[in-house]
Amino acid sequence: SFKLSLSTIYFQRCTSKYFPGTLRWNTTGITVAGQADGTSGNGSNQLLYPNSVFLDSNEDMYIADRNNYRIQKWLKGAVSGTTVAGNSADPNVDNQLKYPEDVYVTQQQMIYISDSYNYRIQGFTNGNLSSGRVIAGITQTPGNATNQLNDNELFSFDSTNTYLYVADSNNHRIIRFLANSTGGDNGTVVAGGNGQGNNINQLNGPNCIYLDSISNTMYIANKGTSLDVFVSQ
Repeated sequence: SFKLSLSTIYFQRCTSKYFPGTLRWNTTGITVAGQADGTSGNGSNQLLYPNSVFLDSNEDMYIADRNNYRIQKWLKGAVSGTTVAGNSADPNVDNQLKYPEDVYVTQQQMIYISDSYNYRIQGFTNGNLSSGRVIAGITQTPGNATNQLNDNELFSFDSTNTYLYVADSNNHRIIRFLANSTGGDNGTVVAGGNGQGNNINQLNGPNCIYLDSISNTMYIANKGTSLDVFVSQ
């Protein structure tokens, strides 16, 4: 259904927070964004295939409203959201998105977005819809060079927000870029990149990353194998 619900606490993204194994969930959730009956749409109080959510320190949500080609900011307790990035799928405009998969907001209010069908990571200044710029990848140019992406899905930052790690799914690799990169800059492959497969040096459709700064370990969800891969940095 096209809504976001919570039980005891809010979820952020699969890469952004570690929940201890002793945590227990309330079995009854409540709708915190979208329509309680799951009705989809493009209104300010509706969502269409929300793919990920980021929760800031004020408990405001940033939602990758995938099939509405936009990022919605939903204040805590609000009944509708505000578009803070995107709104159409025009690939020739830097401030538009096409199937955004993931969103992250820094303390400096920079919004990073995995703009999957434009094969790029976009950056926006929070509150400025016209401020989009390419951080990584080349617009509408999928490929396997180190300055390209192909079906980029979720991403994660290191603990200092210096590096951006992207699950480059169709290239079966995790690739790292400087957070202040610009489109066309080369990244560094840090996991996979050896073709699709199940060997210890390969990935198979990675779509999610978690970086554990304490153990310097990267956890990778491989959707092609339904297995997690653990890579020491």
